[in-house]
Amino acid sequence: EKNKKPKSKTKSSKEVASASILLVSKEPRKAVCIFCKSSHESLACEKAHVAGKLMTDQKHNLKNELTACETHLGWTVMGKLPKVSSKPDTATMVTTLFVQEASPSDL
Repeated sequence: EKNKKPKSKTKSSKEVASASILLVSKEPRKAVCIFCKSSHESLACEKAHVAGKLMTDQKHNLKNELTACETHLGWTVMGKLPKVSSKPDTATMVTTLFVQEASPSDL
């Protein structure tokens, strides 16, 4: 057992290359994701991982089936409007609220 080589503490160049592809590449690749360890496009999971870190536990369901969520950057409204209006002047897109002083009940 004296002839056994000790295991190297450094990762093989193949492992390092694989990790750098997942971290640096802008092209989606189906490989083992470093975030959730499953096989899919890693950029999609990376974006979800970053978005998850921005969220807090505060959320409120609004009357019109939208949800107001607090992030570390302020409040944002998410969801899909229940029906599309035929009026051209009706806003169909909900934008992010940048006012931190507004409470969900004011929405």
